[in-house]
Amino acid sequence: MGKIRNTSGGRSKRPRKAPAKAKGLRIQLKGTPTLPELRGMVVDVLHRLDDLGITHARGINLYLTPVTPDGTPVTPVANGQPVTLIVIDRYRSAADEHGL
Repeated sequence: MGKIRNTSGGRSKRPRKAPAKAKGLRIQLKGTPTLPELRGMVVDVLHRLDDLGITHARGINLYLTPVTPDGTPVTPVANGQPVTLIVIDRYRSAADEHGL
């Protein structure tokens, strides 16, 4: 019985692997800070990102659990409805606004 030959004349090609997906950077803020303390912590994170040479970011998600001073979780409410999502678009600079 004869051999089965590859009709392409060469080695069979394996499917290419997709390029590795870039891993995100995990940022963890610990404790139960007040909002002013949280603001300072976020500013510290931004300084550290700047020190790492990071100039742009995408896919930024921030999850937090609102709590009372004693640590009991609470649900924020606006207009009688629970608030579960806040979306803020990129701020446009004055140069962007004036087409410069």
